Order: sequence, then C-alpha cells, then structure tokens
Amino acid sequence: MKKYIIMAAAAALALMACNKQDPAFSDLTLSQEEITAPADGSTSTVDLVCSAEWAVVNKADWITVSHESGKGNATIIVTVAKNEAASAREDVIYFNSPARRRSLSVKQEAAKGPDVPPTPPAPVKVTQIKSAEDFAAFSTSEYEAGETVTLEADITIKAPAEHLLCNFDGKNHTITLDFTTAETQSDTDPEFANVGVFRTVAGAVKDLKVAGSITHSAEAGSGTYHIGGVAGMASTGASFENCESSIDIVATTKCTHHIGGIVGFTSAGVNLTNCSNKGRVEMIIPEKGASNASQLGGIIGHLEGEGVVSSCTNSGQVTYEGAGTPRMGGIVGYVNNLVNVTFKDCTNNGPVIWNEGNYTASSWSYVGGITGYFGTPSDGSKVLYDNCVNNGNIQCNVSDTNTRSRCGGIAGHAGRSKSDDGIFTFEYKNCTNNGEITATSTTGNNHIGGILGYSEVSAKIVCDGCTNNGRVYSAGSGAVGGILGMRCSKASTFTNFTVTSKSSVEGGASCKLGIAFGNVAELETAVTGKVAGQIAKGGEVTAVTAENFASLVVGAGELLDISGVSFGN
Repeated sequence: MKKYIIMAAAAALALMACNKQDPAFSDLTLSQEEITAPADGSTSTVDLVCSAEWAVVNKADWITVSHESGKGNATIIVTVAKNEAASAREDVIYFNSPARRRSLSVKQEAAKGPDVPPTPPAPVKVTQIKSAEDFAAFSTSEYEAGETVTLEADITIKAPAEHLLCNFDGKNHTITLDFTTAETQSDTDPEFANVGVFRTVAGAVKDLKVAGSITHSAEAGSGTYHIGGVAGMASTGASFENCESSIDIVATTKCTHHIGGIVGFTSAGVNLTNCSNKGRVEMIIPEKGASNASQLGGIIGHLEGEGVVSSCTNSGQVTYEGAGTPRMGGIVGYVNNLVNVTFKDCTNNGPVIWNEGNYTASSWSYVGGITGYFGTPSDGSKVLYDNCVNNGNIQCNVSDTNTRSRCGGIAGHAGRSKSDDGIFTFEYKNCTNNGEITATSTTGNNHIGGILGYSEVSAKIVCDGCTNNGRVYSAGSGAVGGILGMRCSKASTFTNFTVTSKSSVEGGASCKLGIAFGNVAELETAVTGKVAGQIAKGGEVTAVTAENFASLVVGAGELLDISGVSFGN
C-alpha cells in the first residue's frame, strides 16, 4: 500500500537552515494536478515552477519521478509501472517547498485477463478510537479530508500519530504521550522534524485533551524543529477548538525550534479557538554559542502570515535558558510574514522567562505577555489585539553586555526595521497588563512597556482603552513606559489609556522613564488618558500627583500634545 505521509510538510521545512531567522517563503505550482494511466503503465511530463528548494514526498513504489528534489523550476517525468492486479489503484505525490504543498493525483486502471490475481480486501478504517491499539491502526490508515474520527476513551500512546488529514473529535477525552527522541537522532530525519500527539495536522481537531511530556534532545543539524502538545505543525486550513494541553515540553537541541503548548508552527490561515495550555514550554541551550533563533509560545511557537487566535489561555511557564535569540510570548512567540492576524479575548497567566547565559553574539530578546516578535510583515499588514490580558510576570534575567531586551505586557515588539513611516498597523484595543515586567541587565539597552515594549517607526500603533496595573522595570539604560517603552510611527494614536496607582515605572539613572511613554517621537494627534502610580529612577521614587503628572507622562522625545491626559485612576 502507499507510503503514507510521515509528515506532509517536514521534508521541505527540513531544508531551512537553522541560522536563518526569517526563512524566505516562495510559491509552488504544477502544470497539472492529475495523471490517469492505463494498466500497462505510462510516462507523463509535469512542469514545476518554484523559486525555492522543493522535495517530493509520499511517492508509492509503483510510481517513479525523474527528480526527487531540487531548487527552482524543473520538468519532471512521472513513470507509472504496469498494474497486474484486478483493481484500479491511485496515490498522491506531494511536492513541498518551505511554504507551499502541491499534490499530484496518480490514478491507474485495473489489469484484465484470466491470469490477473484477485483483488485483496480493502483495509478497514478506524473511525472510533477506544484503545491505544486503535490509535496505532488509525495513524497509518488512509482518510479523506472531511471524514471524522472520534476518541471514545482516555488512552496512553507510545508515539505520535503521523499526518492528520481528516477531522478529529476528542469528545473531551485525554491522550497521554510520554515521548523522548533518541539522543543520536539527527534533525535532518523528517520523522523528528515535527513532534506532537499529531506530527502534522491538516484537518480540524476539537474537544481534545493531551497530557504527558515531550523531551527533545536530538543531534543539532541543519533543519528546524516544530514541537507542540497537540501538533508539531498545522497546515493551511487546519483548526483547533476546545483543545487543552498539560504536556511538559523540554527541548535541548542547539538549533532552531518553534515550540508551542498547542502547536509548534502554524501555516497561514490556521485558526485556534478556546484552547488552553497548562504545560511547561522550555528551551535549554547549555553550550556556549551564538544565536539559536528559537520561538516559544504558550499556545503557538511560530504563526505564519494569517490567522485568528481567540479565547485562548496559557497558564504554563514559558522558559528559554542559555545562549540564543529568544522570541517568546505567553500566547505566540513569533509572527512571520504578517498579513492579517487577530488575537481576541486571549489571556496569559503563566510566567514568560528568559535566563540568558553563555552567549557570544550581540542581539535582542523579544518577550511579551501575548506575543514576542514580528518578522518581515508585508506592507499594509495589520494585527489586532482585542481585549487581551496578561497576568503573568515577564522576566529577562540577563547580565551579559551582549544581551538587550524588548519586553511588553501585551507585546514585546511591533513592526519591521524599515524607514517607511506607519506602513503596518498594530491595534491594541481594551488590553490590560497586570503582570510585572523586568529586565535585569545593568549594561544592556532595554525597552520595556506595560502594553508594548518597542515599536519600529514603520508600525502605526492604534492603542485605545488599554490599562497597565503592573511594575515595569529596567535595571540598565534604555526606555521604560507604563504604556509604550520606545518609538512608533508619528501617525500612531493613544487614546483612553489608564496607568493606575498600582503601576510603577522603574529604571537605572540613565534610563528614560515616563509614566505612560518612555521615549516617543512627535505624534500627529493628542494623546488621551489617565495616569497615576510612581516613577523610580536610580533609586529615587517620585509619586505621580495632580501637580506633577504632566512632567512625568513622557520620559524623552517630542510628544507635543498631552492636553487630553489627566491625573487619577
């Protein structure tokens, strides 16, 4: 029977070099989507167009192709062997690039004549999983998109399922997985590129609970790992609803990782609704070295392009320890190639911690209560944070002079390093930070904000109705603000914000401190809001009062009109 997908996207994703923080994604097209061959066999030509590396996966042994992999355009000859059975057969060849998967359906007529052997009975599909044996049989069976498999009991499994094409209804039962990768296993083996209860998901998963542990310590190589409690990777169109993970995930391989409590990596167009994580998400790099560009999130490690994350909650601890460039968030660590993403009614309750050590290169860390970092957003792209809350403590525990921090109660970073002013829109609507945000480096240049730590000038910030109740603190230099730490487009708007009496904005003697804005350039419109709390600079504490608040709203910069700001909660 066909060699079922070990993992539909892993072969292409393994081509991505671990030192590339922002992989270049390209489209992939085929000149035809189906080949029909006679029983005696055939030879067909398929034109492939792609500007990136690509690879062929899931090819049956009765089909051969002239090229198994390549880079750029190619003409591929597909040869179908003679069918000697009395039944027709078909298979699907997948062509994968780092961002796209295209399929080529191959169908062949049945053989005819007195000497043709009888057709063997078709395997019985598992549609109800009542045991670990059922799950093992299910994970190697064939399903069509739209079919549904149900989980009828709590089960304990020994290994992940492979590629989930169909829908999976957990019926609020629990799958327990305790899985450890072999220490000598290289990450270039596609079996270990994606790890989760499901290695990859293309269908809908709902009402599923997962528990146990995943420990990943394979040899470092040139690939990228995606690790999640429910799924290592989710393909375009996949969805997760009412899923809950208490799986503890620990990875120690010195290479790129995308690790999420629910999903490690989501392609564009994946949606998550009412999902929660209680498990630990942890990356440990004990060796001395430079960047390891890993993305960690309580719900999703790496979100690609587009998607909606709504009513999701993280209560687990997210930790990156050792050398590297962390992009970490209580909900999502990293958003790449942003087009349109929404975070609605999401809550982080868990601590998000970077414990730096053994670092040999200079870089920033990006840590946020909801999201950490945005890489290469598309011009005109936008993201909405609607009614999101951070209750967890955000900590950058660093001491090395090479390390610097950008941290925020809702987001650590916004925008892209471009000179174009306001070409991306980042909207924060009715968001609240209750957590403590701290960066302990006394030599690093830290940008810390109660809502947003740092914004590029390319990002137009639309902040309305947001509240900070937490302590924001930098032990060294930089900029700290109760709402925004540092920078933004001059077209940005800040309205109806509140910095309450619970707030404390603190920093070293050389740090730029503002009860609302640490360091912000001239804005085109007046800001409106209420401020209270205190500012502590170099150990000297100043309470915000009705008499002095106007002088404390902005730490530095050219913010001209604060006539709409008043004192009080």
